[in-house]
Formats: sequence, structure tokens, C-alpha cells
Amino acid sequence: MPWREGLVHRSVFDEVYKFCGWNKLHDLLEDCPTNETRLIVLTLFKTGARISECLTVERRQVDLEGEWVNVHRLPVLKYKTKNKVFRDVVFPIDEPLTDVWFSLMPGDGKFFRYKYDKYYKDICRLQVPEGQKRGPWFPHAFRSLRARQLMEEYGFGVTHLQKFFRMASTDTPVEYVKPHIQDLKMLMKKGVEQNGLPIH
Repeated sequence: MPWREGLVHRSVFDEVYKFCGWNKLHDLLEDCPTNETRLIVLTLFKTGARISECLTVERRQVDLEGEWVNVHRLPVLKYKTKNKVFRDVVFPIDEPLTDVWFSLMPGDGKFFRYKYDKYYKDICRLQVPEGQKRGPWFPHAFRSLRARQLMEEYGFGVTHLQKFFRMASTDTPVEYVKPHIQDLKMLMKKGVEQNGLPIH
């Protein structure tokens, strides 16, 4: 449906069944036209923040503590409350692409100079299939991908995801962890192999 001028709204759950893998994210960065586009892509993924929240990030909010990366006081802009709501993000310093993310950060000040629509359009232009007007990527997909990565590689469950993203309820994390048909096939195949069931 029409959303903003020149943009199409897409659901957070569109086409997000599996974490795409770190190699795919690396390839996506290679396709970015500028370092600033690379920075917004990695900030979206690493923090799991909405694009409007990412645009508020400043260098002073990111620091290192031993083997951990901390991102302090990210606003949670979807909350409808009188008082502002913030969340802190933490992830391992040795997680893939963390060094790339730090190398793209400015020395100080805000990460991003432009407004929402520019970054939305830049991301939607990434890896556009021949003959199509837009590619498979949109900003909120990185939030879903981060949830899938946390689940698949770190073993996060519904309540862990709720805490990481500071969600008011478990409704969205439940959507993130819903299995795809491929997950069901893999489980059944594993059961057949373990139980020695005949395969015809």
C-alpha cells in the first residue's frame, strides 16, 4: 500500500525465515554505493533498531567493555508514553563484521547526516534483480534478520528477544521464532536418520 512518496511499506515479517548468513551480509556491504550506506546497514543489523532509531545514534553512545560492545540509550520510538524509553544493546566484540562497523563510524558526533527517506531508498536499491525496480532489501528486514541470527546462532528464545529489543510483549518475538517449512523438513529428516526409519 502507498506509504510515503516513492516508498512502499513492507512488513517486518516479509520473507524473513532464516538468517541470511555473514557472507551474505558481507556481499551486501560490497554492493553499497557509499560507506555511509554500509554504516546504516551494519547499524540496523548490529543494534536491531528501527531506522528512525538508528538515525539518532552518536559515537559517544558506543563503547567497549572487555569482550563486549555496548550501545547505550538507544531510543525505542514505538512506545506511546509520556516519558522517553531507551534500551541498551550488547553483543560480542568478536562477532563478524564488528571491526568493519567500527572502521565506518565517525570520530565523534552523529553517525548519519541525512533524513529517513534517503537511507530507506538507498537500501531498497541494493542488489536489484534485473528487470525489477527494487531489490529484496528494506530497512526493517535487518531487525528481523538480527532476531533470527540471535535465535539460530546464540540460542535466544522468545523472552531473550523481548529483552534484547525491549519489546512491550512477546507477540513479535513469537513471530520471529516461528519455524519455516524448511525447518520442519530438517527436523523430520533428522528424526528419520536417528531412528533408522526406512526411506522409500
